[in-house]
Amino acid sequence: MMENTIEVIFNSCFTFSIPVWVLLVVVILACWLLYWDKNFRLRINGKPRLVDVTYRSFTIEWDKPTFAAPSHYMVYFRKKSEHEKWECITTDNSSCSLEITDLPLNTEFVVKVRACTNTEHGPTGAESSPITTKNLAYKIRDASILRPGTENKLSVYDVPFHEEHDEQLKIRTIRIGESPEEDQTQSFKSVLMVSTPHSGKTTLLQGIMNFIIGVSYNDTFRLGFAREILDDV
Repeated sequence: MMENTIEVIFNSCFTFSIPVWVLLVVVILACWLLYWDKNFRLRINGKPRLVDVTYRSFTIEWDKPTFAAPSHYMVYFRKKSEHEKWECITTDNSSCSLEITDLPLNTEFVVKVRACTNTEHGPTGAESSPITTKNLAYKIRDASILRPGTENKLSVYDVPFHEEHDEQLKIRTIRIGESPEEDQTQSFKSVLMVSTPHSGKTTLLQGIMNFIIGVSYNDTFRLGFAREILDDV
């Protein structure tokens, strides 16, 4: 059977004027490139792609190598600044996606991925496009309550607040967000507003709050005061 096979190859090669040894060398070289060169087999084509992003995490996905079946991946990420060091997360399986958590707000990151087997590490893939985590507005939105009746239009979320009363000075203080720790320096600014009823004080204050927190025109939500505050303003 081996002789017949070689004879067929020889005859075929002879017909096309290709020596047998050249064909064998080409076949061996192709096999080596496809199955033994780890830089080719474990190469990841394209950049990592963004799937989802929040104020503290993002999820990416990537393409698996064409000619190999990795057992796991090494995912490198860092802040976009070139002076930052790369951090690495090694996945537990061959899944081509990963969520990276516990990240700072409103920060740009870049990511690259390396395919690995139990015995080999492939080359590092291309660097992703910049990925920016959401800002403080999204964190506060997630901690706020959706105002009834705004679900099917521009959603409004009533922010959590802390209220304090000074009976001696007759001052009512409303604090939006987390209260500072006792050992932290507290800094406040006061604004005296004088106007007639229904002149837009609440709208102005809510606009200032949205601006300071970082809600942009293109966001699909706005932050507002809770009903308890609005009834007393």
